[in-house]
Amino acid sequence: MTPEERDNELIEKYISRQLTDDDERELRERMKDSAFASELKFQSAVAESVNKVYENKLRDQLRQELTHGGSDGHQANIRYFHNSYIYWAAAVSLIVVAVVTLYFLSNQETTDSIFLSFYKPYPATSITRSLESAPDRAFQLYASGDYERASVLLEEMRTDSVHAHDPFLNLLLGNCYLNLNDFAKAYERLDEVRTSGEEVLGQQADWYYALALLKEGRKDESMELLISIRSAHAIYSGQADKLIEQLK
Repeated sequence: MTPEERDNELIEKYISRQLTDDDERELRERMKDSAFASELKFQSAVAESVNKVYENKLRDQLRQELTHGGSDGHQANIRYFHNSYIYWAAAVSLIVVAVVTLYFLSNQETTDSIFLSFYKPYPATSITRSLESAPDRAFQLYASGDYERASVLLEEMRTDSVHAHDPFLNLLLGNCYLNLNDFAKAYERLDEVRTSGEEVLGQQADWYYALALLKEGRKDESMELLISIRSAHAIYSGQADKLIEQLK
């Protein structure tokens, strides 16, 4: 049995309440994996919704049976059959909406957790060493996670002709905008680094660009760039390989 088949078996046993003591211990361990936990939550919610639909259908069928006979039995049966059909159609529509919604929420939760497990901001200390004349306040704000105020000061620094196209500042700004979910600006600043001719910083920018695509929900484009990073045997090749396996 493959690990994937075993995960499916555990989820089925959990939903049907057939877990043994050993199964429960194994399940607790697997719940530490965010992807598995999200899948368990999703399948449990779907199973619960399906059970409710079948309960409603059974209730309607019993109601029809109880209305047979008597002078108005035929009309009552038609009326309840019609109501049952409406209830059933409404229930099916609701479950389809619920399943689709849960699917996308589950996928988003999984993507977010994967992003967080791989993302680490570009260290401000590296930039401080490279830009000794830069205002310390901007880097302090960045290091403390105040990306909004840090980005304002860093953008002001770019108005100086000395730092207008500085790849270090652009890399830092790319991280700021990535954390602020301003993806358009993140891509713009990271692209400036990627085309700056700085090999090492360009590799850093490639990695953060791929993470930005992932965070925005553009998984296929992120995968394409990650495969390129892995193939280039660059700084993040190992990380890219691990992330690709997580996203499969």
